[in-house]
Amino acid sequence: MVLRTLRDRLASHLPPVRLDQAPEFWGPTDINAQSGNGRLSVALNRTGTVTVLRWPRPSYYDHVTHHTTHRDAPRFGAHPNEGSFLGLRVTTVGDAADADVATDITDAADATDASNTTDAEDSADAGTAGGTKAGTDAETETHWLRDWPTEQRYADERSDAVVTTHRHDGLGLCVRIGDVVAADADALVREVTVERRADSPVIAASLVVFANLDLVVSKRPLSPTQDLYRRLTERTRARYHPDLDAVVFSKAGVDRSTDDASSVAIAVGFGDPSGTTRGFEDQSADDPSTADPLSDDPPSDEPSSYHVGADERRSARAGDPVDAYRAASAGALPGGRFHEGKTTAALARPLVFAVDGEGPGDDGHDRAGKRPSAAATATATVRYAAATTADAAGDLLDANRRRSPADLRAAKRAWFDDRLGDAPMPATDDPVVTAVAWRGLVTLVTNYDPESGAVVASIATRSPYALDWPRDGAFCNHVLDRIGRSDWARKRNRWYASLQERSGRHLLGAALVPAGTWAMNYYGDGVTGGPIPWEIDQTGLAVWALWDHYRTTGGVEYLREVYPAIRRAAEFLGGYRDPTTGLPRAAHEDDNLVHSRTVVGASSVWLALDSAVRAARALGEEEDVTRFGRRRDELAAAIETHLWSPGDGAYSRTGSLLHRLFDHPRVPEVVRALPILPGTRGVPTLSWPADYADADDPRMARHLDHVWETVAPSFAEPAAGRRRFGMYESKALVALAKAWRDDPERMARVCEGVRWIAHEHATSDTHVLGEGWLLEDGDVVSVVSQPHTFTGLLFYYAALEAFPPADGS
Repeated sequence: MVLRTLRDRLASHLPPVRLDQAPEFWGPTDINAQSGNGRLSVALNRTGTVTVLRWPRPSYYDHVTHHTTHRDAPRFGAHPNEGSFLGLRVTTVGDAADADVATDITDAADATDASNTTDAEDSADAGTAGGTKAGTDAETETHWLRDWPTEQRYADERSDAVVTTHRHDGLGLCVRIGDVVAADADALVREVTVERRADSPVIAASLVVFANLDLVVSKRPLSPTQDLYRRLTERTRARYHPDLDAVVFSKAGVDRSTDDASSVAIAVGFGDPSGTTRGFEDQSADDPSTADPLSDDPPSDEPSSYHVGADERRSARAGDPVDAYRAASAGALPGGRFHEGKTTAALARPLVFAVDGEGPGDDGHDRAGKRPSAAATATATVRYAAATTADAAGDLLDANRRRSPADLRAAKRAWFDDRLGDAPMPATDDPVVTAVAWRGLVTLVTNYDPESGAVVASIATRSPYALDWPRDGAFCNHVLDRIGRSDWARKRNRWYASLQERSGRHLLGAALVPAGTWAMNYYGDGVTGGPIPWEIDQTGLAVWALWDHYRTTGGVEYLREVYPAIRRAAEFLGGYRDPTTGLPRAAHEDDNLVHSRTVVGASSVWLALDSAVRAARALGEEEDVTRFGRRRDELAAAIETHLWSPGDGAYSRTGSLLHRLFDHPRVPEVVRALPILPGTRGVPTLSWPADYADADDPRMARHLDHVWETVAPSFAEPAAGRRRFGMYESKALVALAKAWRDDPERMARVCEGVRWIAHEHATSDTHVLGEGWLLEDGDVVSVVSQPHTFTGLLFYYAALEAFPPADGS
């Protein structure tokens, strides 16, 4: 028994790598929307819980404790006290209302997804909890809003303000939460509007905010998994500050990846430092006309109820303060002011209801029965602020309390307009295609690091994708040039050139990391992220990115600046040759662990050499033109000889026995999804961006048909029920649209594929795309690090090619 308990406890603190759950090896991504400004990045799940909060850059660090494990588990396996979320402490009156409340809570689990439910073990902690009798007919309970039927959307398809609506028919309440990260300050505002029906049994309510934060000040090179652990030894300080009426979490240390001092503080408080709130913060909190006559805490200078506690799921030491989640669920915040370790905190504030359309003097109660006699509304705000010290976070929180949520939303929309105002949009009358295309661009802007130019694949922790991949970044830069952000593309290319391995790293004379290559991915400060030290396709596509920007925008001085990186890579790739076949030697391809030699690497190397030839010609480097051109042409002959498969009618051949085993039709899809070997079927790179051969070349024409045949089964789901999951269909559609643009019949297929991604793969409410999709219970579900920046950008570009604007932009 003791050993089993120890084993279970240890397992709960390890990264949940589960190969049988491909492609969700690290646990499901519990994100449905995000808001950010390039420094502070916040993610919300479908029920309005904050599941990610990254600061000071999109690639690091994630400060929210929230660990998912399995898609079928309640809350995807996250503990009930993980994340940061809101609730209501409500007092109700009337027997009929009690029955309605019970019925509504029972029905709530059926109205929301699995991540919004609770299991038997947690039933004492979640849903309606801590019922107390306020009188003979009155009862007070805590309701966590995540347990109510919930809807979510973006308020504006061209911005990132999120609206989450929770309804409880039995209580006669509708709660609307508007979330947005300020454009010009590292602050999140959560504007809460509570609408009470005239027949509601609720006679009083308080807003409750809970936060479980585990601050991070360090990251790991070659292993970006530090946020996947439930860390046992790391400690955070949390303190309630009465003068600020807020809880401030703080931590200081050293970033092990750079040996630099690092510190962070996050303040959490209501929109006004004292009393209750109604409307925006400029309304007087001590105005007696706003008092709720039935509240025990009328507006005054008294602080909010509060408690700082320990995370009981990770800290069970004698003497630790009670977990703030348990205390808030029970309805009594004991007022703990400080804890160092695994920290939780809760704040509560009475709400003041005013009759709709009337002033604050009447809260809509029937004075005889103390039940509402008219519909009424209460509003409040919750603020988060991030900075390097507790004092700075508190100052920022206080400063942002004077800014209205409406003004912040308007400023955020203007911020996006300034960055995306020149972006062309697909000429389609399908509003969903347009919405998904805009969401891809908005995600790009929020995930762009203005300091270095890095763009993370996702701010998600599961999977650990808060990194910049040069392979995907090359396509990102191509799109940036087409949406009027060539300044960002140039900044990013200069950053890539600075990251290239210059002299190589060796062990016993062998090159572990050859000169001229790029690693798997990078943090926003240039520290190497993933475990693969260099990849052949990352290197090839990075060279194309450096050349492609010049081809699109010109600027000889820019090309001269990056040409040394182009030359270094071309020299390495040209010499990295298998003497038997003339193909590149085996290497890591497409983030896979086993060295391979396939069309994935060969097409990228051909593209890099061709780009180097063109760059050398533009600069008059004739010797380089000759030597890189010779190797490019030799590689083309080798591709034709060794990679063309007559049976497939495609460049998909491989001599690897392991590859042939993986491609066997009886091998489960889950095995093929493992990061072992790259897929060789349907690779579009030779067509685009390589332009290896004209689309009407007989072999290329057959290869393009093969690309379509590879992705088309995805577009038959979920009705067909044959393909369990898929990813990156948009990349194939871009290549097909460019090749088939003069063929209306084939272009119709591309258009249908684009529509399928928008209507099936993207989430139906927030229009975000994960890296891939799963077939689950007869539905297509977006999965893996959604919103995924590069999947969103590829969709945008595919939609633009499928539905080109009339002006040709």
